[in-house]
Amino acid sequence: MSTSESSPHDRDGHLSPPIQDKPRRQRRALSCLPCRQSKIRCNRVVPCQNCCRYNREEQCRLNPPPAARMLVSRSHGTSPMLLTPVRRNKLEPSPPKCDDSRLPPSPSSTIARDSDEVIQLSTHTSTGRHQGPEFHYSGNKPHRHDVGDQSEGFFEVVPALVDSMTVASAIVSQSRDISSRTLLDEPTSYWRCYLISVLPTQTQCDMLVSYFLENVNWVYQAIHAPTFRAEYAQFWNTEVSDVNLIWLALLYMMLCLGALFIPSQMAEAGGFDAADLPQLHQRWYAACRQALQSGGYDSKPTLMQIQVFLISQLYWYSTKSIEVLNSHVGQAIRNAQAIGLDKEAPVTGMSCLEREMRHRIWWDLVSSDTFQSICLGRPPLLQSHLSTVPFPANCNDVDITPSAIRVRPISEPTEMSVHCFRARIFRLLNMLYVDNGANLASYSFVVDIDSQITKIMDEFPWYLKESPDVVRSRMSHGSFNTLTWMRHILHSCICVQRVRMYRPFLNPLVGDSWQRCVTESTAALAVYKALRSPDIARFQRSQKMHVQAYQVFSAAVSLATFLLVEMPSNAECIRADIEMILEDLEAHSTSVEKTRSIPLISDGWHVIRRILNLYDSRRKLSEKAYRLQDGSHRATSSPQHDCKPSELVPAIFSVFGGESSTRRYLQRCAIEYIVSDTTSNDTETSANDSNVTPLDTSNYDGLLHPAFWSLWGDALWADLDSVLGLEPELI
Repeated sequence: MSTSESSPHDRDGHLSPPIQDKPRRQRRALSCLPCRQSKIRCNRVVPCQNCCRYNREEQCRLNPPPAARMLVSRSHGTSPMLLTPVRRNKLEPSPPKCDDSRLPPSPSSTIARDSDEVIQLSTHTSTGRHQGPEFHYSGNKPHRHDVGDQSEGFFEVVPALVDSMTVASAIVSQSRDISSRTLLDEPTSYWRCYLISVLPTQTQCDMLVSYFLENVNWVYQAIHAPTFRAEYAQFWNTEVSDVNLIWLALLYMMLCLGALFIPSQMAEAGGFDAADLPQLHQRWYAACRQALQSGGYDSKPTLMQIQVFLISQLYWYSTKSIEVLNSHVGQAIRNAQAIGLDKEAPVTGMSCLEREMRHRIWWDLVSSDTFQSICLGRPPLLQSHLSTVPFPANCNDVDITPSAIRVRPISEPTEMSVHCFRARIFRLLNMLYVDNGANLASYSFVVDIDSQITKIMDEFPWYLKESPDVVRSRMSHGSFNTLTWMRHILHSCICVQRVRMYRPFLNPLVGDSWQRCVTESTAALAVYKALRSPDIARFQRSQKMHVQAYQVFSAAVSLATFLLVEMPSNAECIRADIEMILEDLEAHSTSVEKTRSIPLISDGWHVIRRILNLYDSRRKLSEKAYRLQDGSHRATSSPQHDCKPSELVPAIFSVFGGESSTRRYLQRCAIEYIVSDTTSNDTETSANDSNVTPLDTSNYDGLLHPAFWSLWGDALWADLDSVLGLEPELI
């Protein structure tokens, strides 16, 4: 035997160990099973292009690319954990419906889902195509883990708890020791792997990120698109251990907003099932919050986490989670102060890009704080009218680089033009709350603030002054569309705020507050109507209309309550504007599945309709009261009302100015205006209607005496109708 040949014995006759070949690194399978068997390229869509071509879609759905099975390493050991399906009692729906089998494990070894599907967490596998070595993916590089005999994991089966159990019984039923490991004990590395694993595919992420940057980012412009796109491209080649969790939270919030707003047809073209989108945007919102928590956002403030807060506002507004927004705005402000956003950054030691983004984010945060103060009737957390931080520069994102910034003249429209003026307007509105809002009751103080707003508006460039038709002729369609939506938000916000400022001076009437309210209520939706008029159907399909629905809802509520309580001379004009908004909101609600409707839009439609119903009831009651005086109408019973004014308070106080001011304002419906309308502040109409004889209320002095007004509330609707003897009439 040649010495070069291998032998089980050495020269001394001892048994030598067999020579082991170096294990070959197996190639990761990326194709579905039919394509692998046919040895053809797979485009990794379920069903893939080739399977559709050869009529084997069902086989592709049952055997998708193995990449969907993600392996996640345990944080305390070297052996991997594989999440494998154990039992499925129902057929798999048509992909690409959300597949929960991709989710990493919870502390329990079994996860019951919807009572008909169980996902088991196992540290090894013995059947089916899961046999053999598995791979853990770190970035885009696979690492082999041999799945064989492994020690039992620390996860234990958590007994199913019955809702009727008491807390004491539930604790007693737990067999595990209190010191055993739980999900709450997992380190950051575990959550980083977990959060990476619940991301959609790269193609789907591409679609949702692009949708966000095109249709959502313009509201706050808090994200520098070129920088984010570069970081996003690099993200897919980053090791999992190197992923920044705060950046991942920002990505998840963009995916969440994309899933909330994106049209169903567009989502399905990208591989989603439209029925899964409501669950997905909730899941990705939870993933965003978990990424922030795991990234230590509360102990290590960063600029990026404030960006997450700013864009999260749209989600909170759309889902009517105003209290959640208010709880986070305080923390965002404290974190901003911790990193020095409230002070101008030094010229040296910071890039031009970072300095400009600090200015943008600070004034976005200031505007959000002041806006919430206006809507909720509370003092702002920041005295931003004293801030010395420079306003954002008038430039596009592409004009900003780390080494330079190209500031354009204000006469040239850019992505930041409207935001520059918005920052100045809200800095001025912040002055309303000097000394905790003590000056809000001063008419001269309010007039002075209003005059300063007018001075800023006089400085508006041509694209914020000229009619939208003129602006359209001088700009490209894409730039005009986005700019005009920004202009609408700023314009309607100023008009509605002016109505809010002068509303306390309507009863009793002070100065020209009545005429100011009438003027602003008429003009509040002027830009909105100009955007809408060329093509109503296309306007109602506009994604930007859905994204900024909160501003439209706020304006509609302010106008509708003004119409209800004051019954102004321009009532028909205001009513037509409100009906227009209702039509647009209803168009969205009817164009999507019920599960995909945006709560703010669907519920907002009903709230505004209830206000208009109350207005119609008030108007009819007033007309009947005048006919009763002339003896032309006799009745014996009172009308029935579907809604009382105070029932509107919980639905509208968050946009009206706080609960107490909303309740106090709506009480006027039940007292002064229902009876005779003699205290109407429409002085011009009263002067012209001198031939109309007011209702003689001498027989109702006890009922109408001001000392008793505070005792009546909504009960006056029915009691007053009974006194007047009006016929029942459904609203």
